[in-house]
Amino acid sequence: MNILDGSSFKIKLFKAKRRTLTKPAMKTPGIKLSVGKSPSGHLGLMLFDKNGLLIQGIDSLGNTVEDQDCVQSIFLAIGLRMMLASSFALEGLEYFTIRLKAQSALLVRCSTGDYLALISAQPRHVFSPGEVDWLRQTSVTQFREQVGALAA
Repeated sequence: MNILDGSSFKIKLFKAKRRTLTKPAMKTPGIKLSVGKSPSGHLGLMLFDKNGLLIQGIDSLGNTVEDQDCVQSIFLAIGLRMMLASSFALEGLEYFTIRLKAQSALLVRCSTGDYLALISAQPRHVFSPGEVDWLRQTSVTQFREQVGALAA
């Protein structure tokens, strides 16, 4: 399905997103989170700085997107949510905003629980192998429980 031609699909997606974003959430100044289209034509998630330049993105196949000229942002940008274990689903993907070592990050998983990517709100932040291994080996349910325990 070509999402650029599917206006009803776009409206449904926007309404669903608005319903999930009704709770108050902290925002990171200068960082915007947007649903977009990757160069390969797949839906993805993009992080932009305050000037609208792409920091980093990932599409639904797990491909990273770093070329500003290739990105087509097609939906309304929303503030990056910083609440622990908050999430929303899109096209079989789950996105969580988390904190590791005081760094805000976006964890992307498919709905089966497989790890896809970790995107930091700090451009090019590198997470330690231990952090990445923990995320890869943790199911979505365990992840929510453990992050909830850390937040308590």
